[in-house]
Amino acid sequence: MKKAPIPKNEKSRVQELWDYSVLDTDPEKVFDDITTLARNLCGTKISLISLIDSDRQWFKSKSGLDASQTPRDISYCGHAIMGDEIFIVEDADKDERFQDNPLCTGEPYVKFYAGVPLVTPNGQRIGTLCVIDDKPKKLEQLQKDTLKLLAVNVVNLLELRKKNKELEKTLNQSLDIQRMASTGGWELDIKTGKTLWTEEVYHIHKIPVGTPTDKIMGISYYAENEREKILKCVDECILQKKEYDEIFKFYDSEGNQKWVRALGRPELGDDGEVLKLIGTFQDVTQFVEGEKKVNKLNQYLDLALEGANLGIWDWNLSNNAVSFDKRWAEMLGLKVEDIEMTLETWESRVHPDDLEQCYSDIKAYLDGETTSYRNIHRMKHKKGHWVYILDQGKFSGWDEEGKPIRFTGTHLDITKQKLQELMTARLAKEKDVLNQMLQIENHRQTSLKEKLKQALYFVMQSPWGGFFDNCAVLKSENKQNILFVFCGKNEGSTYEIKRKITVRGEKFGDFVISLKDKKEKLIGHEPFLNACVKIFSQMIELHNSQEELIVSRNKALEGQKAKSLFLANMSHEIRTPLNGVLGMVEILSDTKLSTEQKQMLETISSSSLTLLDTLNGVLDLSKIEAGKLELEVAPFNLNESLKQVVELFKFEAVKKSIHLSYKENTNSKKYFKGDVTRVKQIMTNLLSNAIKFTEKGEVKIVCKMKEFHPGKQNVEIVVKDTGIGMDGKAKEKLFQAFTQADNSTTRKYGGTGLGLSICKELVELMNGRIEVSSELGRGTEFKVLLELEEVNSSETCLVSSEKKSREKEDYQLKVLVAEDNKVNQQIAQIMLRNLGCSCDVVENGKEALGQIERKGANYYDVIFMDMQMPIMDGVEATKKIVKSYQECRPSIVAMTANAFKEDRDLCLSAGMDDFLAKPIKKDKIKEILFSLQKLKKSS
Repeated sequence: MKKAPIPKNEKSRVQELWDYSVLDTDPEKVFDDITTLARNLCGTKISLISLIDSDRQWFKSKSGLDASQTPRDISYCGHAIMGDEIFIVEDADKDERFQDNPLCTGEPYVKFYAGVPLVTPNGQRIGTLCVIDDKPKKLEQLQKDTLKLLAVNVVNLLELRKKNKELEKTLNQSLDIQRMASTGGWELDIKTGKTLWTEEVYHIHKIPVGTPTDKIMGISYYAENEREKILKCVDECILQKKEYDEIFKFYDSEGNQKWVRALGRPELGDDGEVLKLIGTFQDVTQFVEGEKKVNKLNQYLDLALEGANLGIWDWNLSNNAVSFDKRWAEMLGLKVEDIEMTLETWESRVHPDDLEQCYSDIKAYLDGETTSYRNIHRMKHKKGHWVYILDQGKFSGWDEEGKPIRFTGTHLDITKQKLQELMTARLAKEKDVLNQMLQIENHRQTSLKEKLKQALYFVMQSPWGGFFDNCAVLKSENKQNILFVFCGKNEGSTYEIKRKITVRGEKFGDFVISLKDKKEKLIGHEPFLNACVKIFSQMIELHNSQEELIVSRNKALEGQKAKSLFLANMSHEIRTPLNGVLGMVEILSDTKLSTEQKQMLETISSSSLTLLDTLNGVLDLSKIEAGKLELEVAPFNLNESLKQVVELFKFEAVKKSIHLSYKENTNSKKYFKGDVTRVKQIMTNLLSNAIKFTEKGEVKIVCKMKEFHPGKQNVEIVVKDTGIGMDGKAKEKLFQAFTQADNSTTRKYGGTGLGLSICKELVELMNGRIEVSSELGRGTEFKVLLELEEVNSSETCLVSSEKKSREKEDYQLKVLVAEDNKVNQQIAQIMLRNLGCSCDVVENGKEALGQIERKGANYYDVIFMDMQMPIMDGVEATKKIVKSYQECRPSIVAMTANAFKEDRDLCLSAGMDDFLAKPIKKDKIKEILFSLQKLKKSS
């Protein structure tokens, strides 16, 4: 006996089989129909759909056999998958490969075998469709061809089954997203007034899912003073075909006040009349309440914006009173005490050609057409020239009815930026994003018409060949017509047989046969006819499903790309002013300050870092969801890192009279390899929550060394508090993104609900786990278990030595800063000069090129280059420098608010040597300068 051989691509072949998720599943009729058809067609006792696993052949479908699987090494199918053509053993007793095979000498006495490999679209042979008999046998060519066709249909069915499961997974993910966003969908029938709600809409109303609803019932949940407003929106949507997007006060069935966002749009019939309204319904209570809290932070916001070099304006919408700060006045060469605080003062200085667009943009925001006010206009300077101003604002106050009564914003002098070039750059980026969103994978698809034509060809070659004149598939008249006719004309045909082809419960068309002779001659072929009709139906359904899956996939890609674009823009717009705030805070902290000034500085820093943490949290969660978050592996001191985290919260603990302690394991290795930033991020989130939710008692961190493996150490870090604790229900949703254990904790303690979700994802990314135990009113304990790689003594000394050298180093480097933002220029200059560097500043890439040309390629040691600048951006300037000066050029470091991995890759591919994301810190600049100066000395 010759054992079944193993293909060269065995690993990828078995993996593809597993990807179908079909092994050890229950029987399915569509597969059983094919084995029955194959058995009848070939006149054998057994027919199987056999799938070849690593050590067995398992039968997805079997006709004439009780066994569900056999060992692979004695299988005939194991031989069949070694080629693409049909594998036939006409008499096993005469074949030395099988004559002493247990399946030949014993049950089921396989003397005849014919197997067609099941070849996937990727070319992997995962099994066979085979027929078996206990007597020697030969197949006609027609039987072989038909068996091949049936094998193709088995693969098509497996593909359809796989695609359906993927589609089901996508739909479930969509429902999860709705629940996370607290957003549901609704539909209103105009004629009947009946409404349809998704589950989340019922949850927001707090009524049982499936409760019959109508328009009147839905309106009744709105606050009385809001009902006229929502009815007006609905009426305008029906009569004027006008979409709406509004926020309303709302009460659920338990009397809880909420704020909801309702969106609606009309759906028209063929006659242009509105048939129904569809829309979304979202609980935005947390967002509305959060905006109210922003008012209490205006004082701190004013200080932060002053540090970012922004002029502030405030407009009371109820009485039209306005106010401007001194920075706004200085932009126009004025003194704030000489300005009359009226709207007319501002109007009088805006360029007449720009005033109309200003008010148009303001009105668009006031009417809810835009999410914020943004406008660029010219204002007249005291000396007579025009200054370009970027004007931005948002509502900052509301009355008790939720009506906005206060409008606050900023002015920024952007005169040196050319507006037209900025707009051109923006349009180019938008066009690039749209092109990416419109790209579709170019898989070659056989048309439905061609598939049906091929299937009909095989029907023509069937045993019916001598019995009929014509065979066709007809698609009904009210759809795109499909008609095939074979074997001449219908003239002279006496009998006609017609079978209905049904797809998803709807008639697709008819399978029509015109006969030469009496109908009775086809009675024995009825099972074959019925099987053909089923196969046609399955082929059509598979084709339609593939088209639907392509559409769903494209929509998902469009949503992902739009999300990425939004996150990139949000990150850039927030990081740029944050760089100014945090940079100034770091510089001021090195100066002599009074106690009160230090407290104010700490408040600004804390508020800014909270905003940065929230931004980084959203970006981290997005990267984790997309599978793009990468860990950095470098030596770090675990005990020292945990001490640093504890130090961050000592002041907060003292303020709340909480005893904060850290107990380290003195027997542990000092240094491990890992991502120290992510370890600190995890512990910072856990310690922040522990202190936040503890009013009295203690919070402690304990580091324990667990099991040791060669080169590896299992570490357990415990964060325990005596705070408010939580019950079982709260723990169930503890690690869900944007979710707090209890809504009341959000109101009392604040927070986004992102921290613990990201902690869990990061721990699992490090192949660790996080555990929680808690009791309501008695405290909470989090355990983080990590497996860390040990660092040898030589690496430890190297890390420690390099850190000490970096701290003592005096950086005698010549630096050029290319940056268009005045605040960022000032911060970079101060930090670099404090480190011992000489520093020149230019405002765009073109000026940087000119400066190098004037002073020579070897004059500067390093250039800090912003990515986005007017006239010429940093990427283009870098490419020109690299091309012109090659190895003689200075080192180039990106210093940018574009903080995504794609931005880093773009900078490095353009020729930059390093990448520094804003907001910049002095320690990060030190690391870069240390490396560059070290390189300079060695050369």
